[in-house]
Formats: sequence, C-alpha cells, structure tokens
Amino acid sequence: MTTSNQASNTARYIHPIAKNENTLFAQNIFGRHLNLSKTLKSFHERKVRDGGVSYANNQLRKFHEGLIAHGTSLSAAMEDFSIKDVAKVKARWCLMLGRKSSGEIDVLVRSIAPYVESHGLTWPASIRKSDSEADKREKHAQAIARSTCERWWLRQLRTNFGRQVEGQLRKSGFVNTRKSPYVSKWALQRFLHSQARNQATLEGLEIECSETGETLELNQAIEASVSNPENRRNELMTRMRGWEEIAQTLGLTGLFFTLTAPSKYHAVGYTGQPNPKFNGSTPRDTMTYLNGAWARIRAEWKRKEIKALGFRVAEPHSDGTPHFHFLLFFNPQDIETAKSVFGSHALAEDGDEPGAQENRWDCISIDPSKGTAAGYIAKYISKNIDGHAIDWDYEGECPADQGAVLVQAWSSLWGIRQFQQIGNASVTVWRELRRLREPLADWQPEEAEALRQAADDGDWATFVTLMGGNKGAFAGRDEQMLRALNVQKPEPNRYREYISKIIGLTMRGAARQVIITREKIWRVQIKGTAESRGLIRAASPPALDLCQ
Repeated sequence: MTTSNQASNTARYIHPIAKNENTLFAQNIFGRHLNLSKTLKSFHERKVRDGGVSYANNQLRKFHEGLIAHGTSLSAAMEDFSIKDVAKVKARWCLMLGRKSSGEIDVLVRSIAPYVESHGLTWPASIRKSDSEADKREKHAQAIARSTCERWWLRQLRTNFGRQVEGQLRKSGFVNTRKSPYVSKWALQRFLHSQARNQATLEGLEIECSETGETLELNQAIEASVSNPENRRNELMTRMRGWEEIAQTLGLTGLFFTLTAPSKYHAVGYTGQPNPKFNGSTPRDTMTYLNGAWARIRAEWKRKEIKALGFRVAEPHSDGTPHFHFLLFFNPQDIETAKSVFGSHALAEDGDEPGAQENRWDCISIDPSKGTAAGYIAKYISKNIDGHAIDWDYEGECPADQGAVLVQAWSSLWGIRQFQQIGNASVTVWRELRRLREPLADWQPEEAEALRQAADDGDWATFVTLMGGNKGAFAGRDEQMLRALNVQKPEPNRYREYISKIIGLTMRGAARQVIITREKIWRVQIKGTAESRGLIRAASPPALDLCQ
C-alpha cells in the first residue's frame, strides 16, 4: 500500500467513540426540531457528502441556532398549540413586570419594552414627532395593553416564528423548483393547517343584525366578498379592463415593465444552485428594496410631470424572492422618458454586475393589434390568485392551480401585498356603492346616482371618469367626487383604541351630502346564539300591563 493510500484511508477512518459522539450530536438536534427532523436529516446528509462529518455537524449547528425562537430556547418550528402556551407565558410575564413597576407609564415602558423587543418584536407604539406628550403616553399605554394580551402575543409569535423558520429553510436551499417552489413544504403545510383551522372556526360562527335579528352564516358573507378568490380575480380584471378603456379614450400608450432585485437578494441562482452572492435577505427585505426603487421612479416621473395609470403585481421567483410586473398607460410623448427613468433606477444598485442589463428590468410596448393590454397582465393576476384558465406554472414548474396555492402561502407568510392599483380612483368608494342595490333617493345629487349606476354595472372606466370630475382619471385623491365616511365606535377595544368604521360616503364640496351604505349593524357570534336568546324570551312570563 502506498503512502498516499494510507493517508487517504486514515482520513476516512473515524474512531468509534468520535463516530458515536457525532451521531449523538446530530440526533440531539433532530430531536429539538421534530417538525423539521426529516428536513434536517436531508440537510445533514447533503453536507456530509459535500465536506465530511465535521463540516456537516458545523453546518447543522448553525442551522439549529437559526431555528431557535427569539427570546426562548425552543424551536420556532413548534406546533401551534405550543405557540399558544408560549404566548400565554409571555403575556403573563409582561403583566408581572408591570405589577412590579410603580405604575408610571415611563417606568412601565422601560420595564416591558426591552422584554418584548428581545423576542424579535417591535414595541407596538408608533410615536410621531408631532405627537404631544399626552399622545405619547396614550400610545405607550395601548402598547402595554397589547404586551399583556395573549391574543396579541399569539399573532406576533405565529408570524415571527413562521418567518424565522422559512428564512432558514430558504437560505439552506429548500425553496426552489427542485425542492418546493415559492415556499418550503413545511410552510405550505403550516398554511394549509391554518386555512383548515380558520375554516373550522368560521363554520361555527354567524352574523346577526342588531335591528332585525336576521342571521347569516359567516362563511356565506365571506364567500360574497372579495375574500373569495374568484370575486377578487373578477374585480381586478374589471378594473384592469376599465383602465384600458380609459387609455383608449385618452389616446394613452401601454407599457409592460418588469422590475427584479439585484442578485444578492436571491437565495438560489438560475441553475438551481445556492447563490454565492446571497446576503441573507428575506422576501420582506427584497420588498423593501423593490418598493424603494418604485417610489424613486414615481417621484422622478412626478418631477418630470409624467402621469401613469394601471396596475402593479408582485409575485415570487421560484426561490421566494419577489419581483414586480407593471401594466401602465402613459401619454405617447412621455414614453421614452418614462422608460429611461425606470431603467436608471432599476440599475442604480449593483447595476454593473454581470447580467444586470439583461435581467434586472424589462419593458414591452403593448401592441393593440396583438391583443388587449389587459391580456398582458391577466395571466399574472390569475396565476397569483387561483390559476384560473392557466394550465401550467412555468416559474414553479407545477400545475397552475397548485402554484396558486403555493403563492398564496408565500404571500400570507411574508405579508406581501400582491396587487396595487396605480391611479387615484378609490376602490373603497367603488365597493361601497356596489352595496347599494336600489337607485339613490331623488334628493341625492345626480352625480352620486350616476356613480352608483356605474359601480352597479361594473363599469370601472365610467366610474373613474365621473369620480374625477373635470380632471377625470388624472384627478387627485382629494379631488374625487366621493370619499368614505367613517365614524368612531363609542367604546374602545381591548387595547384602549377607538376604532373607526365605514358607514357610507360623503360628497366633496360644501354641500357635504351623505350616502349611507351600511344601515344595518352586524355582530359576529357563535351559531345558535340568536335562537338561544329567543328561547329564553319565549320561556319568560309575560310582562304585567300596569295600565289595565
């Protein structure tokens, strides 16, 4: 046997004691994260093949450390019932910290806020420079009320734990077309369980009208709203076609833009291999970059007096990194300048990296002879909602309906706003007017009835034109014909906040005409509550008539 072969065999040999220690080390970590044990074993085996046992154990240790929930020694991949237990403990601990303090708001904040922030959470008091001292104290008091509430902790921990785990899985190569596109298999199962849990809760609830005693199943009310994916898709397409009709009337030209983040935001490269440039950014970090670039583009367009109408869609690459698509309409004379501004800001960060010119942004001029402008974005709307009329998701390499579920899980987990209207017409006013099934009373302004009729007919183009008055589609939000009318609820919520609710619409101008769109007051309750009250009333003796 040659010396080199002896050295090679020696390198491969592991002493039985060391081998057992390495096995116990890995098994211990697998046991700490039971919901991810198969994933961690797969990761460990891959790293053993890449660099040996010691290297694999070191990588596994880093993976494990990244999965420990902030402020605890527990796995962030714990079951939901365990998160509830943790939330209960955290709320009680904050309550105890509060009782130990003197009761002064400043002392309470200094005691409780660091504890909340040690769990990776933001102290829930949005203080502004313009706030008075009284406003600041009240906001801190509301934040303290949240920090001692189990429900608040449960919502925050569910969100943070999910993002922490998914961030580690994405960084470790478990989110891509080879493993699972858009989100990990763990995140998908978590989303499906959450949906099933919410559905079971809804099935046990109803809404009751305080005035009439009328009841409806809560599920039915939700199915009739834009929470229903089909209704949501139909409304978005109605509005998109409306923008196109307006563009045709005004002689505007359509452009289809794509905006992608620099390579350092992508966990996986185009080949499916880990990206050596990846800086650990989450999809939310990438959204911050994209929104910032888009804000700078809009700001420069505004300075150059370039106006745009249309839609923005945010969707994920296969590794969960978001990118933007825009369908926008411009005055023809602004087209070249608009494209130049968009491209310069798209390449402002790392614009000299290889492939940036080809991959970071794109622009396609809409050719009306080859189809409608709405058709360019229809597939993106459908692909990101329910996969309607699409067979295959080429980005995720899966059937479109399955891809849509994965995208919904991605959007829910990372809090991504998928669709944004570019234009000032109020969707809230549109939806409120569509609640009205009968024509407005004769004493109401004719303009209001015309707007109600346009909304009822699903005519977004007419609605936008009427809402803007003389300025039409380019009217500012403050120049719109109608705006939402909000009233403050008489009682504060559990966090000492007075919440406003929409009851109708109000006309712009001195007349201040009011249109009530929500005459009935509904409350959510457990099914059968109304019947129970009825039985109690029926069993009660009749009241004495003291006037006899």
